[in-house]
Amino acid sequence: MLSFVMSGLGCAFAGLCYAEFAAMIPSLAAHIPMPMHVGEIFAWIIGWDLTLEYAMGASTVSSGWSNHFIELLNIFHVNMPLWLATTTGQLLV
Repeated sequence: MLSFVMSGLGCAFAGLCYAEFAAMIPSLAAHIPMPMHVGEIFAWIIGWDLTLEYAMGASTVSSGWSNHFIELLNIFHVNMPLWLATTTGQLLV
């Protein structure tokens, strides 16, 4: 429970940072004024960092949801072939 409160607090602070950037220079999104604040090279690094973060988050979530989907199919006695139901380094039993 405490970890959820701490992560919520971290998300709130991140949201306040984006709101501060967006309020300094009005634009369409919070990431557009970034080069004006920290420079183009740092904004480029931050942009690629966000892209990597979203890619890793999406792959983790999709792997978890696919396991739940396979378990749901097993409840209805629908068996997926192992070559289709596993990822690299992971075997479903």
